[in-house]
Amino acid sequence: MSLMRCGLSRWALIVTVAGLCAPAPAQLYSIDNGPPHRLLRIDVQTGAVVVVGPLTPATALNGQAVQDMEFLGTRLFATFSAHPGPAQLVEIDSSSGAVLSATTLALGGAGGDPLINAVEGLAADQSGLVLAFWRPTLPNVSTSGVLGRIGAGGVVTPLVTTSSDFDGMCFDAASGVMVAVDREPGDATLELYTQSLTPPYPGQRIAIAPFTATVNGVDEPSIVGGRIVALDSVTRRVHRFDRQTGALVGSAPLNPSLSLYSSAARPCLCDLGSQGGVPQADGQLDNNDFIAFIDHFFAQDTRADLGRTGGEQGTDGQFDNNDFIVFIDLFFEGC
Repeated sequence: MSLMRCGLSRWALIVTVAGLCAPAPAQLYSIDNGPPHRLLRIDVQTGAVVVVGPLTPATALNGQAVQDMEFLGTRLFATFSAHPGPAQLVEIDSSSGAVLSATTLALGGAGGDPLINAVEGLAADQSGLVLAFWRPTLPNVSTSGVLGRIGAGGVVTPLVTTSSDFDGMCFDAASGVMVAVDREPGDATLELYTQSLTPPYPGQRIAIAPFTATVNGVDEPSIVGGRIVALDSVTRRVHRFDRQTGALVGSAPLNPSLSLYSSAARPCLCDLGSQGGVPQADGQLDNNDFIAFIDHFFAQDTRADLGRTGGEQGTDGQFDNNDFIVFIDLFFEGC
């Protein structure tokens, strides 16, 4: 439906949400390695778990273990691998656990390496999915310091080789950089740091600390409510760290029967704007989100494609009143 036929005018859609400001919490998902593999939703404050559903068909996973997870918009992806077999990129329906696709990962380019069989971090920025992996042709290398972008057909294009070890990573939309974890069992330390995906690709340490009785098995960060959130596979807890200092600000026990390693935060779809209507999530729901949504709508940006026929949530490639209905519903429901 064209905007002209909708009879819409940018100036007729100025929306004021006076005095309204509320947190825009993301939802944390994880996969229980089982068997069987199950998709879970986790309360970061209490550790309470809701089972979304089993990953089906299980045969699509080839008996591999989950390595990392990330949302690209509303689409949930995970990497699975079991050395020496090739790693897979798997798309999962976050509402049911159904496996939508499974693609073998391989390096592209002239003289590309063999199939990738050692993967760790997975993140997503505005340009798509980013993978941290070992280069199969480099012997005696045990750190995932190479970053590459995942393209069509699972082809990975190397982006930069760093001296870091990306055990896990996620994208922090508020700062525009990745947040990463390096867990070193030999040194018994946990390091949190940032990594830019823009040349010259600078990185900066947030904090490094020794293992404790509370914090030990952290391999994968997510951003929820402005905090770094991570599951601990050793102490069986969910931790919250200050984004700027790395200090532990909260921790809650998880069900010890679950085998949890990776996590991913599903973003709040209507957290689109920050102060001044800048099109960037800030963890708050306020009039800046309306301004950013309207700008995205008229620019026909996919971030405004939230609704489909009947005002149901979902993308349809159209920009019409269904997108407004879903945006407003999500906004007043707090995502």
